[in-house]
Parts: sequence; C-alpha cells; structure tokens
Amino acid sequence: AYPGNSAAGSSSEFFTFTVTEIDVTGPTVASTTPAAGATSIAVDTASIEITFDDDMLASTITTTTITLSPAIVGTPIVSYDVGSKKAFYFLPAEMAADTLYTVTVMATGGTVATDTDGNVLNEGTTDHTFVFKTAP
Repeated sequence: AYPGNSAAGSSSEFFTFTVTEIDVTGPTVASTTPAAGATSIAVDTASIEITFDDDMLASTITTTTITLSPAIVGTPIVSYDVGSKKAFYFLPAEMAADTLYTVTVMATGGTVATDTDGNVLNEGTTDHTFVFKTAP
C-alpha cells in the first residue's frame, strides 16, 4: 500500500522512459573545395564544394545562403547532397584569371543555413567565409 492509502495489499507499477537527446549545437563547415587560401585554381572549375559536419536542411542551402564575390556572369545553381553533407555551388561561367574570390555561407541576417534540427550555422554568430585565388 502507498503511504496514506487505506487500500489493502500492495501495488507495483513500472514505467519505461525513453530519453532523446536534443541537438542544440549549430553546424560548422568541415571542409571546402577549393580549400581556403588555395591559389592557382583553374578558371574553368565547374563547382565549389562545401562539406558540413552535420546534416543540413536542404531548403536553407541556396544562392541566398551561399554567395561568391566577385559575382560571375550568369545564374549559379546551388544544390545539397544529403548523403555526403555537401553543398555544391555550380558556376555559370568561367571565373576571371588571377582573381581573389570570397565564398560566404550565411549564418547571420535574414536567410541563414541551418541543420535539420533548426540550428543555425556557427551558432548564428558569424558567417563562414573562405577565399581562394584563380590562376593567372
């Protein structure tokens, strides 16, 4: 019997709980191709690859959340491969020779890259940027 319970006899109840860990850590960029700081990159490189350390929400990987500066003539195409955790920024034309390019993955501002749990890249503190230079 339970204390304060006048019912005779004893009672046993078993409870089973399932604990699910909630991911609250923002994803980061694990690697890039070309690598940050790379030089002599071919002007006819077809795409830039960004590998994340977490599964990203594909709808947040777009030409708004991944940008290239200076811009190239034409409209780039951005896609995300779930299996490899890679974003692909397909270049619409050749890059200019002997030029320093900056790639930015947005983590601040209105439209940002998030993982499948809704966590913002770099905890929303800073955009991820990297630079590379094309061959002369």
